[in-house]
Amino acid sequence: MSALFMRKNRELGVLSGMLARTVLAVGLVATLVACDSGNDPTVPSYTIGGTVSGLTGSGLVLQNNAGDNLSISANGAFTFATPVANGGDYAVTVMTSPTSPSQTCTVGNGSGMVAGSDVANVTVVCATNNFTIGGTVSGLTGSGLVFQNNAVDNLSIPANGAFTFATPVASGDNYAVTVRTQPASPSQTCTVTNGTGTVSDGDVAVTIQCAEAYILPTSATDISLGADSVLVDGNKVYVVAGTAFKVLDVSNPLSPSLLGTVTHGYTDLRVEAHAIHDNIVWCVRSSSGGYGGATYVFGVDVSDPANPVIRGSLTLQSSSSLLWYDSLIYSGYLLVHDYSRNMIYVLDISNPDAPVKFSEWAVPNMVNGGSGDMLIEGTLLYLPCGENGTFRIYNLANLAAVTQVGSVSTGAENYGTAVKIGSYVYMTTNSPNMKVIDVSDPASPAVVGSVAFTGYLKGRNGKLFSFGHSTPTVYAYSLANPIAPVVEESSTVPAPAPSTSLSVSPMNNATATWVGNYLIGMTYGSAPQYNGARALNFTVN
Repeated sequence: MSALFMRKNRELGVLSGMLARTVLAVGLVATLVACDSGNDPTVPSYTIGGTVSGLTGSGLVLQNNAGDNLSISANGAFTFATPVANGGDYAVTVMTSPTSPSQTCTVGNGSGMVAGSDVANVTVVCATNNFTIGGTVSGLTGSGLVFQNNAVDNLSIPANGAFTFATPVASGDNYAVTVRTQPASPSQTCTVTNGTGTVSDGDVAVTIQCAEAYILPTSATDISLGADSVLVDGNKVYVVAGTAFKVLDVSNPLSPSLLGTVTHGYTDLRVEAHAIHDNIVWCVRSSSGGYGGATYVFGVDVSDPANPVIRGSLTLQSSSSLLWYDSLIYSGYLLVHDYSRNMIYVLDISNPDAPVKFSEWAVPNMVNGGSGDMLIEGTLLYLPCGENGTFRIYNLANLAAVTQVGSVSTGAENYGTAVKIGSYVYMTTNSPNMKVIDVSDPASPAVVGSVAFTGYLKGRNGKLFSFGHSTPTVYAYSLANPIAPVVEESSTVPAPAPSTSLSVSPMNNATATWVGNYLIGMTYGSAPQYNGARALNFTVN
């Protein structure tokens, strides 16, 4: 009995376990079916879509539920490719905003739960973005500067710094920043860089650089100096006229006054005033033309302008040595250019009664060097050597042993003038071109531009001016592109009666300088009285 009872119980336990497992399996299947009702073909799915308006850019991409990317190229209806099961959630967002023009697109009715029908009321409204137009102003010292954008939206600028126009501009639209009114008191010219273009996808920043304005000369005023050479130093002018050395006050260039005079005593050769240091004007007595006379330098003490005094002299060479209008002061020494012997002399002038030659160095092929060639900036000397068309750079740090730093061939030029502005040397020649030489690396100067040109150069305040070769024409060059100068303005100086012709080309000489609004230097005219020192009404405010 006991054994039978136990066997029945085991059978009932087995049946109970089987029943329990069956019930569990059925429940699990039911649960899984309930959790995956979206894949249940008996549960309907519906599309998600809507309309886009205001779209003018490209590249708009929408998403639903962070996926199902949909590119939109035009206004109108759209529908995502993947439907959503009834009862499921949807969330339409902008993945990528349009560009060209830049736009911001806003989604309306973009999220919710599918409720038994397609969703078609999602709205995507796009609007073009606006951006500010502004920038920075530098160099402004005058007053009254006014800008415009697109010929409207006037903006007065009182000082250097950042500025922003009041009216923004839509992406894809043009902007054009111009100067409506240039500054005055002092007169300036402000130049806009990157001032025009099309607004893209950000604020626009332009650059405004203001500098001294210039008005090219329209007249040449004879100041009756009758000089063979002129050296301008501040409001004083030192001239050599025949055997006389004169000191003049040119505070009013149109009415110079004679302060003092002295006879220098040299009657046989050309004498020119070249440089001034510690109230001593150093003059060169040159055997110009190779007539066999000795070549001297001598000093004139002008510490008392009413009583100039001849000081010491030094014979540099005899016979046919030629010294041209090209001597400079460097670190208290006088550098003299002797292009007959292809030499540069370094003269110790610390004792004006006994100048001595401190050193010299040979400069190959310097013959026909021309006036105004030697340029010094810092410790570097820049020198065009015309005979074989070479531009050389020397280091003056050790005047006892001057060394060449670098050189570059400039072509078949004979002679010319040179001006350094920024990292470039602008060199003209008697051939019809101007060479632009990049000297940012003195060891490797390079010719980076060549511009059709005839004349001689002079620079001031970062501007480049030229004086026509044997003509009365003056040019002002724009250096907006520094390697390709272009004529910005020009004017012709009329020859005053009784001259029938006038050449202002000697105005390029280093000894010619502005006094107020006048450039005082040498000119040549068909009438003898205009072969000498002149004042050009050459306003550079």
